[in-house]
Amino acid sequence: MDPELSSSYISRDEQANVEVLKAQIENTIELDDALRTWLTDVTYTRFLRARDQNISKSYKMLSNTIAWRKKKSPEKVVCVACQKNPRSHSLRAIGVCKIGRPVFYSCFQVDNRNVDDNITHCIHLLEKVFELECTLEQNYIWVMDFSGFSAADLNPKFSVKAMKMFQSHYPER
Repeated sequence: MDPELSSSYISRDEQANVEVLKAQIENTIELDDALRTWLTDVTYTRFLRARDQNISKSYKMLSNTIAWRKKKSPEKVVCVACQKNPRSHSLRAIGVCKIGRPVFYSCFQVDNRNVDDNITHCIHLLEKVFELECTLEQNYIWVMDFSGFSAADLNPKFSVKAMKMFQSHYPER
């Protein structure tokens, strides 16, 4: 595979922007060990790509996510609904594809349609999967099985919250 097709590939121009953005973040925001671990060059690159390499827009987006991560500690989020009932959600990480992208599977045959439970489950799963060394790529494949889909799944609250979360805090995934 051509390395330039990988989402983890960082061009020379992008690397120069990463260095500028990294310096701005490190000089203006107090970072703990968890944030320093999370803030890899690939993470900076994802935020830069999400804002078309515009450093000031990327800085704003990333600083908002850092504030969110400080408040939410997503790396520590545990899905309480899953602890009570491992079958409460249908979103599962089922492996990786040939080039290292995580593969997620979900279907609508579940009882738990609580919006906040499902957002928490999403955060928990994303954080755990992207910590794994076998996860070479920064984006993923999501297979959706619509069996069991019904009017109960048409609540837009989950979609709105999920899209906001993905766009704001998990860009370019």
